[in-house]
Amino acid sequence: MRVIALLAIAALTLSARVPDPSNCGPWVPQTNGTKWRMCVDPNNQRYCELKAGRAITRFDCP
Repeated sequence: MRVIALLAIAALTLSARVPDPSNCGPWVPQTNGTKWRMCVDPNNQRYCELKAGRAITRFDCP
């Protein structure tokens, strides 16, 4: 029983740190080769992400 409880706690802790990609829209390609998407955080606050190569930057949506 202890092992199951510890695994459940570990799973909840890890899942809280990994962002859920389902709260973001699709990546929209731009003419300069970057992509952006709009997301909503758990507090229902909107933000955007910009992807350039492998780097993803979060910013306030205009």
